[in-house]
Amino acid sequence: QKPIINASSYESQANYVFSVNAQNQIMVYIRSVNGVTEGSYHLAKKKIGNNQAWGYLCKTVDSNNFCTSDVVANFGSQKTYVNEIITYSNGTWTLNDNQQNMNSLAGGILFFKGSVNLSQGKYVNTFISTGNIEYGTSITLSAPNYADASQTCGSTYYPTPSNLCSSKTTLTLASLANIALLAGSCTDASTIEKCSASYNGGDIVLKSSATILGNIIAGNKITTSGNTNVKGSMLAAALGQNSGSTFGGGTTIDMNGLGEDKTTITVPSNEEDDNQSESTTERVKIKWARYI
Repeated sequence: QKPIINASSYESQANYVFSVNAQNQIMVYIRSVNGVTEGSYHLAKKKIGNNQAWGYLCKTVDSNNFCTSDVVANFGSQKTYVNEIITYSNGTWTLNDNQQNMNSLAGGILFFKGSVNLSQGKYVNTFISTGNIEYGTSITLSAPNYADASQTCGSTYYPTPSNLCSSKTTLTLASLANIALLAGSCTDASTIEKCSASYNGGDIVLKSSATILGNIIAGNKITTSGNTNVKGSMLAAALGQNSGSTFGGGTTIDMNGLGEDKTTITVPSNEEDDNQSESTTERVKIKWARYI
């Protein structure tokens, strides 16, 4: 039986949940982030001297999206001047950072209401989309558990995700932090049939020269092209329409040196309990695979 892949099931576990308000401003609901009170914040700018910098979280902004209240946390990369790494248009979020000297965003689990286009940057995150995900090409991504603790937990600039880190030097190894990309959702996840009937998105496209450290979960299908390198597991659940996955070019799935704690894919059960325990989850584990 197919597993139910429903991105919406993970919203309550995400550190940063992205949406837009009636003014088309980007709003972020924050939870389990050290030093930040749980709640909704603007993703905004502030002035530094004669320049402007993007990537700050605050409660209120002006008409030009500059913070008019105290900044509660830094979320975007540390520069005197930086373009807006995250933009939104017509149901799609685009992430584009033209540098890879430091992590583009704060570490943690990012949940997006809509589809996601990851084009450039350096990320230590889990990306969850209720729609589709397009990934590549000038970009690097490590799931939080696949990066070392200094990357996920130890930043002196970004806040620490408390559900993923027990300290600045120690990961909690939460199972969700093994995931690099997860896409697809349904409005009724009570059964496979009802979920499939209302399925939205679930397609993950990996462009040429795409490299990802972490597990990839597509509610519908996975498409690769060119030289694609994945260190972790891949799952395509075929819950939507036109569900045939295709691997093009040279696609390498490398699990060398990875234990079952990282490569076993865990998805929420069909029960209505938000607190998913070891006994109430469905697990999907690859035993052997060969692509011809």
